[in-house]
Amino acid sequence: MNLPDGRRLVVHDLILPEVTGGRLVLWWRGDCRDGFQEWERIGTAANARVETEQGLCSITASSFQARQRLRGAIGRVVHHLVGTRSEKDWTLPNGKSATPVGGRRADLRLAWPEAESTPLDEARIKARWPGDREIRSLGPNLYLVSGLEPEQPPHEATFAEKPFQESELAITERALSTAIQSGDRRRIIIALSDLGLVLLYTGDTQRSAKVLSEALLEADRIGDLALHADVANNLAHTELYLGQPKTALDRLEPIVKYARSVGDHPAEKLALDRMARSLLELGDREGGLSCLRDAWILAAKVGDRRHEADLLWLGAIHLADAGRREEAVAAAGTAVDRLRHLHHPAAEWYAQHLESYRAGLAKITPDTFGPRWSPLGGKVDVSAEGPHSERTARPDSVATAGPLRMAVNAAKSMASFMASGFKTSSPQVYRNRLAVCTTCDQHTGTRCRVCGCITAAKAWLQHERCPFDKW
Repeated sequence: MNLPDGRRLVVHDLILPEVTGGRLVLWWRGDCRDGFQEWERIGTAANARVETEQGLCSITASSFQARQRLRGAIGRVVHHLVGTRSEKDWTLPNGKSATPVGGRRADLRLAWPEAESTPLDEARIKARWPGDREIRSLGPNLYLVSGLEPEQPPHEATFAEKPFQESELAITERALSTAIQSGDRRRIIIALSDLGLVLLYTGDTQRSAKVLSEALLEADRIGDLALHADVANNLAHTELYLGQPKTALDRLEPIVKYARSVGDHPAEKLALDRMARSLLELGDREGGLSCLRDAWILAAKVGDRRHEADLLWLGAIHLADAGRREEAVAAAGTAVDRLRHLHHPAAEWYAQHLESYRAGLAKITPDTFGPRWSPLGGKVDVSAEGPHSERTARPDSVATAGPLRMAVNAAKSMASFMASGFKTSSPQVYRNRLAVCTTCDQHTGTRCRVCGCITAAKAWLQHERCPFDKW
């Protein structure tokens, strides 16, 4: 294998070289930590040219961090629960796979002597690039110089300018490996619960159910009711996505009772949310709306405005389906207010869809039957006959909930499309946020029990807020 100028490449034993797409790539093997082998992937920049000055040849380069899951005792447990490589993994020259973590670093140059017989040392490199530079030896006559001005478009931020961004799956897998190493069974169960939830978020519902079922068995073995409730709550969430609303509902009812008995509002709030969705899936609209109302009250009580907005908007959709238009508008309007209060990027998007729904009301006659659902909490019976079971509304008397449903789907698409364009926190703000989270009694070490988010992923988005207003 050769250098970019055609000369023979010689590297240290810690480095695995390869050529891909006409570019030289060097894999630097780092430490083994938390059941993972760390790697740095150093590659010459696309279409870069070799420059020669002061007897040194150099070429611009960039790097990414990556992690290879080990197959020792810890690695085998994680592999059994998490499964095979993901589509985002890179293949190492030795045939193994590694998962990229963090962002791209673009302030690098590979350097080697112009004359092959002339030895190269750090003194010559410092003379060529004075200042505070990091210099690493990759081989007898090959060095990597860091801290140079990156060659990149003006709009692209360098690695040093971005907070360290690791995928939610990588964060939770690492937490599980650390927990297994510690031997603390309670810590392992919490890590499994977090991992199961993240697998659900990433769309891998089957593996989510597998991991959470294992965690639930472990929680029952040690007889920890709080852990059982936490894991079972997440497992019910997965079962709902697997199309098993009755199973989820049966699992959630005792969780709500337990959470109420111990005053665990975050657990009760999430369980009621999932109960509502299960009941709605089963066709019990009134029961679902009742649970949504109770969950909304708790979300307001603990200060989780983002969850309030989600619950209110979901309630608005089902109220609209039932032809209860004024209540739907009130609930959706309150949801928009919550999002605006949070300065959420999707707030105006939801507001536009609410106006589209309002515009369809002009030709509709008022609905005079059925219990009223108020976003302020509670049902108000406005009929002379008292509360009624939900009845099917006439097609010509119902303003469709389509615009409200479209808002949810469009907001999800917008978030996926714009995720890389959302403003990010500065590294110091990011670190400060994480420091606050780790001292909170509602934090599992990885996940916030109040909002359900993996905080290391949430904290770098500038518009995100702590449900307790701590940041």
